[in-house]
Amino acid sequence: MWYFGLLLLRTTDYSNWANDVRRFREGDRPDCPNGLDKEMWDVIFDRFLDMDPSKRITAEDAIPILRKLINRAADESFQPTIDALEVVRASC
Repeated sequence: MWYFGLLLLRTTDYSNWANDVRRFREGDRPDCPNGLDKEMWDVIFDRFLDMDPSKRITAEDAIPILRKLINRAADESFQPTIDALEVVRASC
């Protein structure tokens, strides 16, 4: 799951992820940078990238957590525009 955690970091637009992973491997847990989802950051560093492989999240346990994060992100990113609202009203 370590590499899946790295993949999750790469999917963000945060460019300093590799440096933070290096710091983490040296024992310094980085704070969540501004603009990134703190819950996702915590899941990545606390569950996927645990230095003890036996404490890392399993794929089975990761699925509901990732599903929740994806659904929340989808809900938060849906910001209907005036035009979209007009289309909905016109179709009623």
